[in-house]
Amino acid sequence: MKLLLSAFLAASADQCDVAEEQRSDCGFVGVTQDQCESKGCCWKEAGQGSSVPWCYYKGGSPGPSPGPSPAPSSCPLKYESKGAPFSEAEMSKISGYYDANLDISGSGAVVAAPDHDTGPGGDYYFHWERDGGLSMHALLATASSVSAVDEKFQHYLTWVKKVQGQQDPHGIDVRLEPKYNIPDGTIFDGSWCRPQTDGPGLRARALADYAMAKVAAGDKSQ
Repeated sequence: MKLLLSAFLAASADQCDVAEEQRSDCGFVGVTQDQCESKGCCWKEAGQGSSVPWCYYKGGSPGPSPGPSPAPSSCPLKYESKGAPFSEAEMSKISGYYDANLDISGSGAVVAAPDHDTGPGGDYYFHWERDGGLSMHALLATASSVSAVDEKFQHYLTWVKKVQGQQDPHGIDVRLEPKYNIPDGTIFDGSWCRPQTDGPGLRARALADYAMAKVAAGDKSQ
């Protein structure tokens, strides 16, 4: 009996010895190891950020149908309230925090965090081009009118022209720099992931939408 059991376990382990590139997904979003193995599939964690399935078919390909995946028992993110998710006072408070990170000291810079010691991340008192473009676009999208945000956008436009007019010290197009120092707008010279190619598009979208909003409001002076 022990010999038969050992042979069975060895055969099962061999079926799970599948190269990562040959693994076929046997799980579903949120599947656990117990759920995976109860379906007759193999479980082996892959490296962080890997797209290799953790729950995969034995031998690398589907055998007989392991049965349907269980339906979620609940949806914790489902919004069931009949009222607004935030009160007017809460919205005003959130808006105030958001606004405080825009147009720092009238420079047009958008700061990632208003302090120099943001938890384990350290110093985030910089202007990220990507975040700046997203933040300014959101400001325009939620404004009551383009005139309500015109001053901030004019300052932002001045900031963009200034920082993009510099000679880049890293041998790349200056428009692809990830972040700049505040308030002088000099290029951050420390180690960082560069170039960042999403910054120019996000920045251009914010400024293009601002220009179109100005035209739609009847202002064609700029």
